[in-house]
Amino acid sequence: MLARFMVFLGDDQARAQRALATAATQVESPKAHLVEAEDGTSALILDEGYSRGWRRVGLALDRVGFAVEDRDRSRGIYYVRYRDLAGDQEDEGFLSRLKFWGDDKPSEEKQYQIKIEAAAEGTRVTVLSEAGEPDSSAVAKRILSLLLEQLQ
Repeated sequence: MLARFMVFLGDDQARAQRALATAATQVESPKAHLVEAEDGTSALILDEGYSRGWRRVGLALDRVGFAVEDRDRSRGIYYVRYRDLAGDQEDEGFLSRLKFWGDDKPSEEKQYQIKIEAAAEGTRVTVLSEAGEPDSSAVAKRILSLLLEQLQ
């Protein structure tokens, strides 16, 4: 149908068929992928330079809904607050979730550092604890997977 439309607009039949064939064979490679290190930490590898990676990670943090408290581009760090909603959910019934009285403990937000650095394969994104140590927890992996969804 598209080839017929291209011919209608003035292109010849052979050229329209070639254009559609090349467009069908071009597969877009992923722009980001998750890697696991030997020490248990995870990292996100972006297939682009540091400047573009810094900007895209900042946009992804905004889209996911992280509270970005501060950023330091010279060191490559975003300081964010994250509330682990997946860890807060308990096995409760329908009526328990409707209960508005009683003592409900609010889930606490923790501060994390998202470190972005230039690497040989592109740009590496890692999650650090509040103290600046590499974080290998399940929450850090969840943060990276949320970023991966936005950066694909």
